[in-house]
Amino acid sequence: MTRKGKFKFSDYLRQLRKMQKLTLEKAAEESGVSAGYISMLETGKKEYPTAKTLKKLAKAYNIPHDQLLTMIGYITEQEERSGGEKKDEDNSLFIFDLKGLTDEDIKDLEKQIELLKLRAQFKNIEKKD
Repeated sequence: MTRKGKFKFSDYLRQLRKMQKLTLEKAAEESGVSAGYISMLETGKKEYPTAKTLKKLAKAYNIPHDQLLTMIGYITEQEERSGGEKKDEDNSLFIFDLKGLTDEDIKDLEKQIELLKLRAQFKNIEKKD
């Protein structure tokens, strides 16, 4: 059982698919991962897909595969930023080049950032428990 408010990778994965406006079938077609398996990941019936599967899904969802590896906890955000070395946490400001992105792309990016902020809040709550 999960506690209320705990970050769920399954919900995050479902949200990514929906943000790309993909049905399960279309996501399966674009990723090469079966619709049934994607459904099991999104409902939490399967919790730990392989890195290879995450890479396929990331490509279909148009996000860097490291993002999914980080969100599920296979690599930490600090390790990702530092190339594997742990460093002191910082609150760096990220500046994005939005040239060439449509308004819809920018809105999707904003949603991604909000999801990451929400995940960080859940992690902080878990640490306090």
